[in-house]
Amino acid sequence: ELDADHDGADQKQVKSGKVAEEILATGRSLITGGEKSGRTAIVKQLFMAAFDAGKVPIYLSGGDVPKQVDKLRKRIREKVKQQYGNLTPDQFEQLNKEERVVLVDDVHQMAPATAARKELLEELERQFGTVVLCGDDLIKMDEMSGTDPRDSGLWEYRHLIILGFGEYLREDFVKQWLMLGGDTVPGDECLESEVER
Repeated sequence: ELDADHDGADQKQVKSGKVAEEILATGRSLITGGEKSGRTAIVKQLFMAAFDAGKVPIYLSGGDVPKQVDKLRKRIREKVKQQYGNLTPDQFEQLNKEERVVLVDDVHQMAPATAARKELLEELERQFGTVVLCGDDLIKMDEMSGTDPRDSGLWEYRHLIILGFGEYLREDFVKQWLMLGGDTVPGDECLESEVER
């Protein structure tokens, strides 16, 4: 599940079954979560969902994004060659902007200087109809640093936070797991005691 958030207002939970639909319908999204929270798994899910929806997604790692804007086009063209056997970089660039999706995983590894990152993000926004950034929780600190949060380049993005299993979901998961295991389904009392254990 994801919690849609920006400045503390208008928060809502996005259920895992609706994540791709919600994010791909938004032009710009920033997904944050801690280590091992499933960030990369979500990016892969979004890649496949975008592809299945007839869009042409490109996956970039934050560390792959060059520090200078003038080198970004070359890197995207390289990624098109790597990720698509039936699409040339020239064909990709001729696609309608709305058909192109960029997914940047580990965005916190992108250019650390706010001005440089903002310039790179603006260029991605110019080239792609949908820009999805995914990174460590600490990336949101960049938005708060400096005098104006809008200077980070992240202010206009829809912010989503990866939520861990809550107690209810954890209990439900354990029950389902226990019921997978044998030839007999444990009775309610036995099942409850196993879940509590």
